[in-house]
Amino acid sequence: MNDKSLPSMSISELREELRSRSKLKSGLDLTASSNAISREPRPDLESYSSKDIANEIVARQKVIYGEDDRQEIKDVQDQDALRNSGSVAAIFKTSDVVDNGDGTVSLPSSTMAQQFEGGGSPLCDDEPFRSQPAGAICTAFLVGEDLVATAGHCLNQSNIGTRRFVFGYHMISENEAAVNVPSADVYAGTELLGWELDNDGADWAVVRLDRKVEGRTSLVIQRSNKVADGTRLYVIGHPAGLPKKLAGEAEVRSNDNEEFFVANLDTYGGNSGSPVFNANTHEVEGILVRGETDFQSIGSCVVSFTCPVQGCRGEDCTRVSLISGVLS
Repeated sequence: MNDKSLPSMSISELREELRSRSKLKSGLDLTASSNAISREPRPDLESYSSKDIANEIVARQKVIYGEDDRQEIKDVQDQDALRNSGSVAAIFKTSDVVDNGDGTVSLPSSTMAQQFEGGGSPLCDDEPFRSQPAGAICTAFLVGEDLVATAGHCLNQSNIGTRRFVFGYHMISENEAAVNVPSADVYAGTELLGWELDNDGADWAVVRLDRKVEGRTSLVIQRSNKVADGTRLYVIGHPAGLPKKLAGEAEVRSNDNEEFFVANLDTYGGNSGSPVFNANTHEVEGILVRGETDFQSIGSCVVSFTCPVQGCRGEDCTRVSLISGVLS
């Protein structure tokens, strides 16, 4: 690492420097309207590596929105949140769910690190959860005895038959994931009861499953009242396709849009469709649908994108009350 201190800069300026370098590394035209950013890399930072800059951001604010609040379901102490977690499912491609012929199925076991390596952009060695399997593509949650809700961009009428909803995909111990689960915990979608997808607005889907879900309780959703500004939140889902995680210590940041609110939740692709809970009532307030860039390049590897608690764009959550008409 460079032994000189970085010039006095804000976190936003440091992030912009990393973004600029990433764009150039990708061969994108900085002046093109679709890829435009505010400036080229700063000459006074040429002697500092991208890793130096990323480490400086981490040192100031930890990772993601403030600290990384993701935790394994097995470590959750709040009994209401733990009970809610049982009603959250991972969405897999049907082709990735293999019947073992003994009443169980096998789920993809390749790790997050292996998947990134296959894509040509290796994860940095200290990236959290890099050794865990990462096969889920989205998240869903139980809203009726045979109904699940998710994000509209996770599935549609044409691909519903190529998806499976799997309960119980989580870490069993520190180093073991449930990649073999009972066939009874795997469900197919038979009917799309409601669907909406607006990249700047509502994004949701409600799916009827092939049978009733046994042993799990439908989550309580907020059907009418608008979540209050500053409400404390937590989310349960499958960040980056990983086994189920809970991330809390978040709050409503922006609440003006009638179809969605914005929160500083620690979420990734794979969390799409996750239920966003009111930390006080444990009712579902929203469906996680879109947000900030997940990863950034720091030289030869990539790490989680870093944001101050009140920085970056935030994570958009469709108001779950929008699906209530389909459920009634």
